[in-house]
Amino acid sequence: MANFWDILEIAANVGVAILTASHFHKLVTLDRAEAIEQLSASVQSMSAKQLDEFELAFLSYSNSIIDPAQRIRAMELYAWLKIAELTAYQKFRGFATSGVPL
Repeated sequence: MANFWDILEIAANVGVAILTASHFHKLVTLDRAEAIEQLSASVQSMSAKQLDEFELAFLSYSNSIIDPAQRIRAMELYAWLKIAELTAYQKFRGFATSGVPL
């Protein structure tokens, strides 16, 4: 049986997931220039671990998009994310995976 702290942790994780999905939805609905600017700023402020988690979450969110135009924008923004990462780290770090071989 879950105790109070377990329930609190679950609630916090759900809240974070909702905020993250809301952020991604905003990105794919913004105009191109503003979305790229926000994405680049986000990448610059993240540690490598945070960036890997962000990338995985963004890809997961992108897979749930039904609207074709938003799905195309999400994949375009993913490419820009990798470009911003290349700029920030001065090298290509590869693609984040969930531990499952591609």
